[in-house]
Amino acid sequence: MAIIGGVAVAFHGNPRLTNDVDAVVFVDESKLVEFLKLASKHGIIPRIAGALDFAQINRVLLLKDKATGTGIDVALGALAFEQRMLKRARPVRAGGLNLPVACAEDITVMKAFANRAKDLADIESMLGANPKLDLNLVRRELTELAELREAPEILAAFETLLAKWRKRAG
Repeated sequence: MAIIGGVAVAFHGNPRLTNDVDAVVFVDESKLVEFLKLASKHGIIPRIAGALDFAQINRVLLLKDKATGTGIDVALGALAFEQRMLKRARPVRAGGLNLPVACAEDITVMKAFANRAKDLADIESMLGANPKLDLNLVRRELTELAELREAPEILAAFETLLAKWRKRAG
């Protein structure tokens, strides 16, 4: 498992408000019921009716913390990139827990791939906070994902953002 999304950005960039926790896990589809039962023992429950059916179609299990109502989006990993991301994740101490958090490069890849305004702002935040970000790794992983989607414009948009950020950063 690795924490991704806004929480991961907070660890690698400038903290920002986020309403949920996002994570990637590899769980065999035949074990999703067991996964949900285990989560339930820890106060993590489905946040929609038909959560398992939704997860099998969309590859995201929509959960929430029963006590706080905090949303937890669990992406069901399937890609080679996601496997590599989990291997690169490192524990970060937060609230008395060691949370496996995806590295800044992998969060940058995921944010560039999503290519939404808030994701692009997150990338800029991480670029500023991580001057030694391995852009070659980001480009390799992003290129692979863009090719899978047959969307070379994703990589072009990242390069445009990077050029604009460098110009502003001086």
